[in-house]
Formats: sequence, C-alpha cells, structure tokens
Amino acid sequence: MELTETARLLTTLISVIGTFTVTLHYLNQSRKIRVELLKELDEALAQKSKHRVCEIFRLIYGLRMSYSNILRLLDDDKVNILTYVLYRTPGMVTFSDGAFQYSGLFKKTWWHKIDTFVNKTWGLSSILIIVLSCVGMIFFPGVYFAPFFITSIFFTLLFALSLRQTRYTEMVDDLVTESSLEQ
Repeated sequence: MELTETARLLTTLISVIGTFTVTLHYLNQSRKIRVELLKELDEALAQKSKHRVCEIFRLIYGLRMSYSNILRLLDDDKVNILTYVLYRTPGMVTFSDGAFQYSGLFKKTWWHKIDTFVNKTWGLSSILIIVLSCVGMIFFPGVYFAPFFITSIFFTLLFALSLRQTRYTEMVDDLVTESSLEQ
C-alpha cells in the first residue's frame, strides 16, 4: 500500500508532536523529582544526617563534596552561582574550607594568559571574517551571496560563544578573587 504525500505529511506531523509531548512529559517529571530531592535535602540538613546530605547534594548538583563544605556552600548568598560554576567546570575550580579556588593547572597565571589570548584572538578573528563576509555579500551578488551569508552567520555564532566564554571566565576569576580576599 502506497502512502500519498498528504498521508506522509500527517504521519510526520504526528510523530513530531508525539516526540515533543513525550519530551515535555519527561522534563516535567525530572523537575518534580528535583523538587522532591530539594525537600529531602532540607529535611536531611535539619536532621544533620551527614551521609544523606552528601548523597542528596550529589544527586541534585552532580558534585561530590564533604558535609562541612556543603554546609558552607549552602550558607553562601551566591549558592546558585557557585554550584553552577562547580558543575560546569569540574576540575578547574574547587570549593573547600569555605573558599572558592582554582585547582591544578588552572592555578598557573600563564594558563590564564593563554586562555585570555586564545579567547580574544578567536573573537577578533571572527569579527574580521564577519566584516569580510559582509563586504563579499555587497560586492558579489547573485549565486556568490549564499556562501558569504552562511559564513557570516557561522562566525557570528562563534563570536557570541567567544564573548560568552570570556564573560564566564571573568565571573570565575571574580569569584576566586573575592573568595581569596575574604580569607
């Protein structure tokens, strides 16, 4: 039996809607589970159950930390930012004894200089390629417009990612500096 184009379109549409619905359902379920885990974490903190606090904290944030460090982290006003940074950059930064600090290779100043140089070089070269692509779109109309347009879109996205990474690195530097000043 051969399907008509309309039947194929309807089948595809139903599949997309079904996939979207199932995805939303599972996202909502994970949010409910996270809320339940947060309630359990509050109860475990109230009961001062060390093992339970550590395990629930690991399940929620994906971070393995000692009980005392978890208490210090949760008492900090910037707990959301700190947990986000610790989760996003494992091995780069640590939170111990109430201090937020770089670890391993990331303690070296030359590493930060190289990272800054690469990010800024990437951003500036992206801007240069975007400008050249815009000039190409102006001077090469017709069929040649498309490659210049696609190149400009691609490097605009790369430039945005470079800016985002630079801002994130500056935020981590500020957190480490602020933490070292507090001690």
